[in-house]
Amino acid sequence: MKKKLCDCDIVAALQEVVNRHVRAYQSDFDVDKSIFSESAVSENPHEKVLLWLARPHGTHCFPESDVFIEGTHANHAWLFYNEETKDPIVAYAIELKGIDDGIVKGTLYELDYAKHCDFVRRNSFQKEMAAIEWQDGKRSEKFAFPHALIRLDALLGEVTEHRHKERYKAMTISAFRKQYNQAEM
Repeated sequence: MKKKLCDCDIVAALQEVVNRHVRAYQSDFDVDKSIFSESAVSENPHEKVLLWLARPHGTHCFPESDVFIEGTHANHAWLFYNEETKDPIVAYAIELKGIDDGIVKGTLYELDYAKHCDFVRRNSFQKEMAAIEWQDGKRSEKFAFPHALIRLDALLGEVTEHRHKERYKAMTISAFRKQYNQAEM
């Protein structure tokens, strides 16, 4: 049976996992702690749901929504350790509640990493489009392949905002709770 820890100190609980499971590059967890703190105070509910993994040589933390978008770094990295290595992986879904007296609070859902990777493969979405806004503030264009248009910087100024508009909106926070409460992953 997979564990679920409610209203816990996220950093302390995962530090125990790092201490037990990560032999090298434990400093990766310092980056994760920053992500936890930033996401915990975010107004965006999609930033409050993270996927985290620990392996013998480090950790990774990603917004769950990014893991479900094909072609993203988060999607590739999350699936890589299942597809390309035999490393034992410990994985958690994290639902952040906020910061209470300097402590990042939330719920941890232990995952069966292999099953979760299968779930990600079956339910990932392709990027549809990106919105790009340039420094002049007058132009906001939408492109299917934004990476090919970065050369326009010379004409329009620096890109000030670049955000993907993905189909991944169906998995709401309530769907997230239902999915992880089933404890099948």
